[in-house]
Amino acid sequence: MIRLLDAGLKRIFKSRIFWIILFIVIGIAVMMIYNSYSDLKEFDEVVKIETLFFNLTTVMGFIVAIFVSLFLGTEYSDGTIRNKIIMGHKRIKIYLSNLILTVFATVLFYIIYLIVISIIGIPIFGGITMSISNLLLIFFDIFVLICAYSSIATFISMICSNIAIATIVNIVLILAMVMVSISSMNILSSPKTVVQSTMVDGAIQMVEVPNPRFPTENERNFHQQVVNVLPTGQSFQIAGQTADPKILSLYSGGVTIIFMGIGLYLFQRKELK
Repeated sequence: MIRLLDAGLKRIFKSRIFWIILFIVIGIAVMMIYNSYSDLKEFDEVVKIETLFFNLTTVMGFIVAIFVSLFLGTEYSDGTIRNKIIMGHKRIKIYLSNLILTVFATVLFYIIYLIVISIIGIPIFGGITMSISNLLLIFFDIFVLICAYSSIATFISMICSNIAIATIVNIVLILAMVMVSISSMNILSSPKTVVQSTMVDGAIQMVEVPNPRFPTENERNFHQQVVNVLPTGQSFQIAGQTADPKILSLYSGGVTIIFMGIGLYLFQRKELK
């Protein structure tokens, strides 16, 4: 596996898609700082640097999906995977090495993002206000979250030999998870009461009444589980700082293990032409 990882690392740093996405991530960091600075000047909003630290998680799924699909897709199109097997590398080691490499690259994207935010943002907005222990816990959640995204994207890219189809499936899957997460979060944020107009003694009055769409306790538990399980739901919770950081890593870890296990099982039985 060491030889596979060593060769993979060299391929990452020679990969054009790696450098393109890295510069895009840097651009996102600069844009977020600029937008926050504009809000600070125009609306006198308080900007916390840790909020900028977490904002990238909302688009991290797309970054991972695009990079992993294109990076691993070339292994099929160039015949690299077949050559690795011919050279005697076991399929389980090929799969795991690719997963480790994609996690490494995508975590590196996030680290570079943090460096840019820190170098430019801290002199403008000030230092960290959150406790270091809580900040480190959230950073750990983000690391495991990236592992979950990478596990899903690696599973699809290693099972699907066609780079175009794998890319489309990965992106569409992230979009679907985003929509489901937003839908569940909207239900969870439904108010208990709504204001309704009613006629009283010939005059229209606004009356506060129970919201007929307010979810029951079972419905709330269900949608909260959906938001916790889906990596996109976790991303929104981390960015909004509304999650319990002690449990998110458990959900991300579960997603990572499940997709890694299924991927290993199917890849060992996949016919390589």
